[in-house]
Amino acid sequence: MSQKILMLTSTWDVNYTKGLVDGVKRRTQDKDIDVHIFNVYDEVEESNFYEKEREIFLLPNISEYDAAIFALTSTDAIDALKRVMCEYKAKGKVIVGVDTRIDGIPFIGIDNYHSMYKMVEHLIDVHGCKTFNFVGGQVDNLENIQRYNAFCDCLKAHNLEVESERVKFYSFLRKDGETAFYDFMKENKHTPDAVVSASDNMAIGYCEAARKEGYSAPDDFKIVGFDNLTAGQRFIPAMSTIDRHWEQLGYDTADYVLELMEGKTSDIERYTEGSVCIRESCGCNRNVRDMRDDYSDLLREYKESGRRTIRLSFARKKLCASFDLNRLMQNMHECEQMIGIRAGAVVISDLFFNGDYEKPKIGFTDGAHSYTSSGQEEFTCCGKLIPDIIYNRDENVYLFAPLHIGNQTFGYYVMPFDGDMFSNNIHRMYIENLSLALSGICQRVSLDDMNANLKELYVRDSLTGLYNRFGYASRSKEFYLQNKGRIYMVYMDLDNLKMLNDTYGHDMGDTAIKGGAEALKHIFTDTDIHVRMGGDEYLVIGRFISDEYLIDCERRVNDYLLKYGMEHNLPVPLEASIGHVYNDSDVEGCALEELVHLADNKMYEVKQKRKKQRQS
Repeated sequence: MSQKILMLTSTWDVNYTKGLVDGVKRRTQDKDIDVHIFNVYDEVEESNFYEKEREIFLLPNISEYDAAIFALTSTDAIDALKRVMCEYKAKGKVIVGVDTRIDGIPFIGIDNYHSMYKMVEHLIDVHGCKTFNFVGGQVDNLENIQRYNAFCDCLKAHNLEVESERVKFYSFLRKDGETAFYDFMKENKHTPDAVVSASDNMAIGYCEAARKEGYSAPDDFKIVGFDNLTAGQRFIPAMSTIDRHWEQLGYDTADYVLELMEGKTSDIERYTEGSVCIRESCGCNRNVRDMRDDYSDLLREYKESGRRTIRLSFARKKLCASFDLNRLMQNMHECEQMIGIRAGAVVISDLFFNGDYEKPKIGFTDGAHSYTSSGQEEFTCCGKLIPDIIYNRDENVYLFAPLHIGNQTFGYYVMPFDGDMFSNNIHRMYIENLSLALSGICQRVSLDDMNANLKELYVRDSLTGLYNRFGYASRSKEFYLQNKGRIYMVYMDLDNLKMLNDTYGHDMGDTAIKGGAEALKHIFTDTDIHVRMGGDEYLVIGRFISDEYLIDCERRVNDYLLKYGMEHNLPVPLEASIGHVYNDSDVEGCALEELVHLADNKMYEVKQKRKKQRQS
């Protein structure tokens, strides 16, 4: 029996997550293990968008998994999982946190401390740096703390002072590096011997701000980062940094999880070694870089990026032109063939069809409907999450992503993990395009329901809920033709309603009118057409069965009315005059309006007869 590992990821950098997944995949590919990745494209800034993204973490049923990997890179993502983590722990599942410490669960991550220590030592020993600025991430972020501690310890070990005014903490973003440069510039501390940044992004931002003010690295200051991002490798000067070996970290994580599952280790933490990458920004290797190769790479990527943009733009237009889910499936087939997605499914929660677009749709329902380029499938999410139509035993890693927009969560998209599509942001853009398309379809569903409700209000009598004359006009002719004229009509008029209104008030009269409607709905079938023709007059149109059936219905209606009148304390017995006619021919006989007229006359005859009987 195959085992399943759950992997929850928040992606601050697509190459980071791709590296982790590639490592996990490499370690588990020769095992009978499926890996399900539930990913959000997370950012440091909090917003409603990212809050909706994180609802995907609530989708998997932990009982279906043997172990869980949490590769979460933001405090908000961890906070969103607190309730889920408690459930996982209660069920005794193996859980491992990657790069971020989470209370009470085993941890694996990059050796931030020793990697940063080696980098700072390089600046001191090789370049003779003595004054340092430190540009850090969030103060409470574990990785930032480890890198800062290594920075401080290395300086102290070389008898150098850590100047508090030269240490500032932000987030890990490029804009934070720009802010740091100007903050130091205000204090005339912007060009130390070296700037140590806790991330490549901040180091790049620092250099860009310095360049605007006429300074450059490494001539005016040395600078190093952390993460070995592609942007840092391509930057001028190329960024000296720490390679975190993300794929190896993913491999080591899977290895750690398997050992814990098999009871082969009791370690509570493990580390993957990083390595120092020395480039131009610290003053080394300044004549090594071949700019022609860089230019060729950039040109090639620019062309490929342009082609991707065109394909994704086409996909967005095609998908958003889907007026319903059937058309969406057709358009998905064309888009996925063009983009290169082998197999993917849109899985929509039942809430999608509730017809109220303004009401927030939160989370996922057990009932689900999958739509693929190959067909449709309905299933229950508590039992499985991957539709049979796309499941392939040769694929052991599947990627799940939320489909949402605004305050609406529609469902999720699932596909076999494709590293190239993930790292090139094709996956991200495609699911955002699907979300836009579903938003349009959901609004149309809501609008159709609204129009249907408005139509019902237009054709329904507000007091009784029966069809009014507009409803009669819209339904009766179609009903007549469908039944080839083989129909009956029952016309009813309440007795003594004018006296009730004049003597006891219109509230009492309204109660009687409602009673007449209830009697017809109770005695005659739902497939019949029940109409309030106006005032105290009613009409029922149905498929003819027999004259005896109609006579029996009339008797039962009056019995119902008498009982209703007593239950509602009407001051006089509630009775009605009822007449019926029918056309029992298989071909159209009397015209519709002629039958109505005949039924009205029949009712009037009965009413006059009843009146004479009461007077005698």
